[in-house]
Amino acid sequence: CGAHVDAPLHYAKDGASVEQLPLDDFIGPVRVIDARGANPLCELQDIIPSLDAVPPRLLLRLEDQWDPMVWQDDFRSLSPGLVESLHDRGVRLIGVDVPSVDSAESKSLHAHQVFLRHDMRILEGLVLSHVPQGNYELIALPLKLAGLDASPVRAILITSD
Repeated sequence: CGAHVDAPLHYAKDGASVEQLPLDDFIGPVRVIDARGANPLCELQDIIPSLDAVPPRLLLRLEDQWDPMVWQDDFRSLSPGLVESLHDRGVRLIGVDVPSVDSAESKSLHAHQVFLRHDMRILEGLVLSHVPQGNYELIALPLKLAGLDASPVRAILITSD
């Protein structure tokens, strides 16, 4: 499905649709963190060394390389505790290089529910395999698609000199 924004309507019947999301959440300082690991769930301890003075947006590289043209259901996902801890540190957007912040077999979507509870934003399906860990400016605007639960994005990272 490519790089996209999940609007709250995607995981909550009465959630906001994509055109209702504030665009400023998708533009601004971001940190890319290499969060690859053997555990199927990415936990806070996997990324804690990279969290000094954390910006409001984080992009997590969870896989060595991800082919967006092939569906795989064994991707690494986010623990709800990680999302909760990042919210407590002021993060309002988390992006990942896999199809979902929850595992493919999840029916309860626990990580998505933490995003919903804290009105945080989700970017999924990013291509981060050649992006060095570090700080950037992010532009990843969703399309103004009235009433829809998601939108494709063309996410770009700008380096600061």
